[in-house]
Amino acid sequence: MEEERKLAAIMFTDICGYTSLITTDETKTLSLLSGSMAIQKNRIQNFKGTFIKEIGDGTLSWFQSAVNAVHCAMDIQRSVKRKVGVKLRIGIHLGEVIIKENDILGMAVNIASR
Repeated sequence: MEEERKLAAIMFTDICGYTSLITTDETKTLSLLSGSMAIQKNRIQNFKGTFIKEIGDGTLSWFQSAVNAVHCAMDIQRSVKRKVGVKLRIGIHLGEVIIKENDILGMAVNIASR
């Protein structure tokens, strides 16, 4: 498949203190993770983002609009904290990505993950 390049707002999320949480109570933490993922996937779709994949306790997605990415991130943080009870770290970066077989790659993705 030929690669496609696009300018995108890349968003990474992860749960703060996940390793400590899962060490303390694995069953509860996996339930929290499931609730967090459901909220995130819903919000990403609502803000016209493209969910790419789950990465451990986090997600990778991209948006055509940086404004939508930021508003989505704020909504996700509030909703997950209120409904699930965990804090999320979210990184967003605007840059060119390579879209290849339902994944995104490139320096911009690496920067957003940091």
